[in-house]
Amino acid sequence: MAAEPLELHNLLHEKAAHSMVNPSVSRLTASNKSWAYIFIGLLLVGAWGLAYALRPTQIVDVNTVDLERQIPTAFGKWQELKTGMTQVSVAEEDLASIFWPYDKMLSRVYRRSDGEVVMLALAWGSKQRQDVKIHWPEVCYTAQGFRVLERSRGSILPIGTDSTIPVTRLVTQNASRYELVAYWVRIGQTISFNSTQSRIEILTEGLKGRVPDGILVRASQPLASASNTAGSFALQQAFLEELLASVDDKTRRLLSGV
Repeated sequence: MAAEPLELHNLLHEKAAHSMVNPSVSRLTASNKSWAYIFIGLLLVGAWGLAYALRPTQIVDVNTVDLERQIPTAFGKWQELKTGMTQVSVAEEDLASIFWPYDKMLSRVYRRSDGEVVMLALAWGSKQRQDVKIHWPEVCYTAQGFRVLERSRGSILPIGTDSTIPVTRLVTQNASRYELVAYWVRIGQTISFNSTQSRIEILTEGLKGRVPDGILVRASQPLASASNTAGSFALQQAFLEELLASVDDKTRRLLSGV
């Protein structure tokens, strides 16, 4: 029986010692939690700051582009022709669609002094994204009842520069006529030949923190037959070269990137 008081004494001593240490442990645990919250908060602030710093920025301000003003109605031997000719639309969607890719568009018909006629269509978008970007004429023409009979490559050399611009040429046909088309698509500083190249350029610019603009430049000519495609494409090439020579440097870079 004498051992019991001693055991009880030891037990009470251990509890007392534990009660003396425990507040410090509690304070230490609380302090650790506080630092953990501060650290997490700093991480969140840093992540937000990094995301803000790396957010894509728009390269071209939409308010700096005015195609109606920048593109002359007369240049060289060409003069705008007021006519009721309807051009193939530059997009498949309706203008009100959320997927409409353009901010500014221009559609004109020009006649040369010898009577030759070329239609011009320009479609510019300030923000090219993976889900909303310029539409390819092959798709638009097919969607509007044309068949693409031939597709080939060409180039133009803007007067006064040493940089060539690659051009895609199409021979198309619907129930009533042929239409020969020469066009290029510029995304950022690159001329793209297909949607894959466009996606790569948009991705590349995005990784640099930029949202590229883009433009479709399209010349076309309606014909009763396709017997002289070479002559028609030569006419369109001359038209586009003279057009680029007639505009200021800023507009030329907007149209072609050079």
